[in-house]
Amino acid sequence: MFAKTCSLAVCLGLMPGCGDNIDPLPDGLTSLEANTAPVGALGQLQLVDGEDGYLWLHGRGRLPGNVVALWRGLQVPERVVATCRINRYQFNPIADEQYDFSFSSDNEVDNVVTVDWQETWRFGTLRDDATGSLRRIRYQKTEGSSFISLIEGQIDISTDAASNDIDVQLIEHLDAIGGGVSDMQKSMQRRFDIMVAVAQGAPVPPCP
Repeated sequence: MFAKTCSLAVCLGLMPGCGDNIDPLPDGLTSLEANTAPVGALGQLQLVDGEDGYLWLHGRGRLPGNVVALWRGLQVPERVVATCRINRYQFNPIADEQYDFSFSSDNEVDNVVTVDWQETWRFGTLRDDATGSLRRIRYQKTEGSSFISLIEGQIDISTDAASNDIDVQLIEHLDAIGGGVSDMQKSMQRRFDIMVAVAQGAPVPPCP
């Protein structure tokens, strides 16, 4: 993790406590919940949001391209972590034979005070046979500033033998001081735009 930069005076003035929260990501790739976003036109992301003690956002979209190329291409941390909204970050691979790929991301954001946290990411193939495939990514804030109580998410990438399209479903939960649905929507849209590009072998779009 990066060095802590939240001063005691600032912490006492803004919230009770300024220590790290440690919340290990549960073992496996269990689904967070059913995705309620509708299916839209090819290449378009549909979003549904709400609040249930934390902010939640569901996204769903269909895209053309090669699912194997997409899956391999997403195993580049910069393509899944919301780096456009982070001032500093560092990726660390995790060796775990349970998963296709796993890493942690140490992040810092400067916003009045500097807030740092760690996310753990896991990628796994749940099904891949003649009927189609289902691959899942789970991620969660696992350590860091108590300014962020919760970041967790899920990305499902599936195919059906009867269709050439890739179905992408995204879920994110957030409970953080200063966090809002608008920022979540921008990050999820960028994540989907990157997937569209990677699936078709096109350059990854730059940060907006």
